[in-house]
Amino acid sequence: MICLDSDFMISLLRGDKDAKAKAKQLEETSRLVVSTAINALELFIGIIAVDGISGKRVEITRNFLSNLEVLPLDESSAERSAFILNSLKKLGKEIGLKDSLIAGIALEHKANILTRNLKHFERVSGLKIETW
Repeated sequence: MICLDSDFMISLLRGDKDAKAKAKQLEETSRLVVSTAINALELFIGIIAVDGISGKRVEITRNFLSNLEVLPLDESSAERSAFILNSLKKLGKEIGLKDSLIAGIALEHKANILTRNLKHFERVSGLKIETW
């Protein structure tokens, strides 16, 4: 299972050729492609700030997300995310609430994360990362 991070989805929605090539590669495999409710939130925050709630890009994003399984923040994912957040805080290597939530959800569902945000996600023990 591979979990799409916001940076990949934004690049793909903008038509980035590398992201499109990776998406094509993922289509050709039998891997389940998912994202998280937190990634959906990040997409909508950026779009709605510029376009408002009824803009064309909001609809495009809704359609895009409807083709993915969007993993929720459930109790077990919340617990794992809290552990990540607190552990990294104690080490002085915080990655922020949203990335801690994304990492916790991905780990809970045994999903690799597809991202270019290596700076944050490499700090999370046990999280498998792919890039494009």
